[in-house]
Amino acid sequence: MASTPLKKILGASEPLARLQDHAARLLRLQRIVSRAVPQVMRNLVQVANVQDGVLYLHVPSPALATRLKLSQETLRGALMNDGMPIVEIKIKVRVERHAPPPTPPRRSITPTGRDALRQLRESMSPDDPLAQALKHMEDKSR
Repeated sequence: MASTPLKKILGASEPLARLQDHAARLLRLQRIVSRAVPQVMRNLVQVANVQDGVLYLHVPSPALATRLKLSQETLRGALMNDGMPIVEIKIKVRVERHAPPPTPPRRSITPTGRDALRQLRESMSPDDPLAQALKHMEDKSR
């Protein structure tokens, strides 16, 4: 049984062909935007969609969104120079949800080390912040 190339399958269906064209347009816009923004923003600004002359961009932080808004005219000019008639640029902050950080490894203090900390703490005033920190560290290490 011979396999059919994906391009042929996508081209055979009008909705799939439109979807493929739209995806190609988004990829082209992403390349243009990546070239037009400053180097530090290249991997952070993502083209989300384009619809009726409105380009939707996603950025990971409000600070980056503000910086991008200030350089919208430069970006719009770069898009126009590449034949992309963009009337408006809308920027949305999309904070990525990360898994919670792993719990730090539990560190233990040997009995000899614990005795040394206790002796050091007992040589200090009980209300000394360092003595309190040593007591806390000693308690946590058990």
